[in-house]
Amino acid sequence: MCMIDDCEPWEFHNEGRRRAAKEHRCGECRRTIAPGETYEYGSGKCDGYFSQWKTCLHCLEASRWLSAACNGYLIGAVDEDLRHHIRGGEEDYLSSRPLIRLVRWMAADWRDRSGDLRDVEVVREVTDRAVSAYRAQYTRAVAS
Repeated sequence: MCMIDDCEPWEFHNEGRRRAAKEHRCGECRRTIAPGETYEYGSGKCDGYFSQWKTCLHCLEASRWLSAACNGYLIGAVDEDLRHHIRGGEEDYLSSRPLIRLVRWMAADWRDRSGDLRDVEVVREVTDRAVSAYRAQYTRAVAS
């Protein structure tokens, strides 16, 4: 089951992109968002509680897979939900190399082997491939 399936809908929420003036912590991968880096800031009220979050653009790209496969994602749990899907859950999602790559990159704070932060464009391309692989797997499963 997708984590979003057990969630209450937002009473209200607002999201937007900001450029960091100081260091922040990504609420998904826990990586430090450096000054000058663009991130998503959001706030809202759900189930009677007010929340705020900051998400790096890398995690925002990876969350697109969950939006495509699960029709949404739980803020603060993108990593856990992606890992659940590559291990295969009740949904019998088939794992794909691009999806596994995203999970591994996320675990490495989106850094390559030399320690440099990966370009968001590269993460976007891999996410696009992961979404395409999911859609192909879904189409085959429905057809059979």
